[in-house]
Amino acid sequence: MFSSVDPQPPPGRQTIGIYTTTLILSADLLFWIQPLVAKSLLPVVGDAPAIWQTVIMLFPSTVLLGYLCAHGLA
Repeated sequence: MFSSVDPQPPPGRQTIGIYTTTLILSADLLFWIQPLVAKSLLPVVGDAPAIWQTVIMLFPSTVLLGYLCAHGLA
């Protein structure tokens, strides 16, 4: 049933560095693009402050929902 082969070695520094860089870059891009998209959508849906707040809260809420789904699936 079980193999006597050693399990995979832990990831090296380079792998951890790549994951860390990717995570920081994706978060940075998300929160850099968020106001840009919100600013471009405002004239289409209206210039009310409530619209701005809704659009700004949509992105973090979506990310949080994605984290919760990933946590639930794991």
